[in-house]
Amino acid sequence: MKLGLEVLGYNEETEEQTHTLVDITELAAFSNDGGKTFTLRTVRDIDGDGDIDEADKEKLLALASAYARILNP
Repeated sequence: MKLGLEVLGYNEETEEQTHTLVDITELAAFSNDGGKTFTLRTVRDIDGDGDIDEADKEKLLALASAYARILNP
């Protein structure tokens, strides 16, 4: 999975809103049961509270599960 922060901007020349992804992070989530449960190889501070804890892991596992359901409805 690739996660990134989307920054919205404005291009004055074209008068259009712009979208830029910053702080892109790649994570790997593995499943041996068809996407019902996942194992994360590396957990990072996802919620920005300064520590790597169970809340970060829960958010990443929820994203992995949602991604798997999108790919395999």
